[in-house]
Amino acid sequence: MNTIKNNKASNEDEEQVEDTGSIQQNDLETNAAMPRRRFLIFIYTLGLALLHTDYNLIAPNLTQIADDFGFTEDERDTKLGGQIALAFFLCGVPSSFLAGWLCDKFDRRALIFAIVIMIGELACFATYFVNSFAFLLTLRSITGMAIGASLPCVYSVLGDVFQSEGRNASSGLIATSIGIGLGIGQAISGYLGPRYGWNLPFLVVSIPSFFVAFCTMMFLPEPKRGSAEQAVIEIGQERNATHIDASEDATNLQSSIERVALQTDIENQEKGCIHSYYIAEAPSHASTLKMLRTPTMIILLIQGDTISSLSSNKWKLNTFLFLSQDKGLSVEEATSVLIMFGAGNAIGVLVGSTMGHFAYKKDVRLPSILMGTSILATILPMYFLINMTFDRDASSVAKASMLTFVTGFLSIFPVPIERAILTNVVMPEARGRANALLSIIDELGKGLGPFLLSFMISSLGRKAAFNLSLFGWLVGGLTTLGMFWTIKTDEAKLQEEIRERINRNCIH
Repeated sequence: MNTIKNNKASNEDEEQVEDTGSIQQNDLETNAAMPRRRFLIFIYTLGLALLHTDYNLIAPNLTQIADDFGFTEDERDTKLGGQIALAFFLCGVPSSFLAGWLCDKFDRRALIFAIVIMIGELACFATYFVNSFAFLLTLRSITGMAIGASLPCVYSVLGDVFQSEGRNASSGLIATSIGIGLGIGQAISGYLGPRYGWNLPFLVVSIPSFFVAFCTMMFLPEPKRGSAEQAVIEIGQERNATHIDASEDATNLQSSIERVALQTDIENQEKGCIHSYYIAEAPSHASTLKMLRTPTMIILLIQGDTISSLSSNKWKLNTFLFLSQDKGLSVEEATSVLIMFGAGNAIGVLVGSTMGHFAYKKDVRLPSILMGTSILATILPMYFLINMTFDRDASSVAKASMLTFVTGFLSIFPVPIERAILTNVVMPEARGRANALLSIIDELGKGLGPFLLSFMISSLGRKAAFNLSLFGWLVGGLTTLGMFWTIKTDEAKLQEEIRERINRNCIH
């Protein structure tokens, strides 16, 4: 939106406000800038996909890696299935929050993301030359740092590219890119590993990533922070479209939003304000605690914690062992079954983000119902997959593939919705930290979950341990439904706070 100008303002004043974040249209929303906007979205999602491709490169070849290192079956489960996952978590947690804080603090988010890609993919490239478990553990820890840091960067940027009603779509793009990356990594490792060695996939994946990191650093524009917020857009539209005189009566306007905007314009002109604009506050302990007191944010963290720590781990390292060792599938058959999970993820993300988009336009509370329902529905295909009998024939593989596809579809369904909800209830300059916290919960599932599950398997067996983890989906689904009573209020408070901050900041 064009900067709000007074006819008496000098050109010098106008340039000053333009540089400090005045109320104006997002530079990436104009028709002329659409190619730049698409390029930005493409590079961020491609970089995210390549980073997550690295995550699944070990899983299909755990037995081969264990043989190279001379591990027993128990050592394979504990070290490769548990310790590496724990290292992912321990390194991913601090790097995620650090990246979130940096993205909230500095307007160089493209550079931060490029550095994250380089760190992760250098570790991926070096994995090709691994000759000991200690070396492998170190490199996977660095990879965990990069993956943990990536999501806060991307969500922080795209939150300033998409408006509130489009954030389900942007979250869908992000989740789709992650799902594609995980699926491609699973396929590359599952098909190349048994033939050419388990470490070749790391070389294949890492090389294209360096080019993406270069493009991110050199060519991506930086969207203005807060420029996609509804309050910012509405104030700019109202003031520029109407050119209201300070003496006009506010009651002549029909909507309450217009009345507030007019009254603000009058008050600002009486105070001698030439421009009013949005300023992002620097990250602080107070703003972080304020964010954590948001009811919707609390629910998102609770539901994410219960699902991640008790459930999501089953589709990581231990799932492949469950299918290939306990169910007797070959490496190729187990890989094919898990690829169906990735296919279900891809379609589930698209359907979830689309349904979330239309549900949000109808009522901002409806996406929470979609989330909770899909989480609870995921329990059924999971239960049947865990407890079905495999006869080692084509029909058993087909049934497992179908159940895995449905599980992938339902389990990913809430992901784009939850990130959109989070973005809509958190201030623009706090979204890096907010998404970092949610990513930390996810890393808890990727890291601590398999680590704890490896001990549960030792005492209960994989089947019993997987059945027990279904409890996490039940708790998470019921908790998510509680957001129906918090989202509307939290979104309204956010937009009102943005509006008040704009009104407080004016140039005389």
